Amino acid sequence: MVSDGPYGPSILYSDGSTEPVPAEDIEPPPLTGDLNFEPNRTGFEVWFSERIVRDHEDLIEDFMAWLLEEPEVVSVNDDTVGAVTVLGLLSVSLETNVTAWWATRVEGLEVGR
Repeated sequence: MVSDGPYGPSILYSDGSTEPVPAEDIEPPPLTGDLNFEPNRTGFEVWFSERIVRDHEDLIEDFMAWLLEEPEVVSVNDDTVGAVTVLGLLSVSLETNVTAWWATRVEGLEVGR
């Protein structure tokens, strides 16, 4: 059985033991644009559309380096294809800055809500 544990989705076994669900087994939120923000217990995730992953994969590394310079961000991780997991607070200004960063680099950027 899969349940929401204190650190995200976990597999719960009949003997009471648990283990985290592998990141590749977690489905993305419904993507409604090129950038999609998904809050979680420790911060948030930025999910990218197939177009961003396919056509602008090189920008994801640059984005992560830029993101680490933001004061609300503690750490970033890109273990999941098409997403960056961020430990930190998703403020309105950070979401605006992230959107602006991508908008200056990707023509016709659509942001999901």
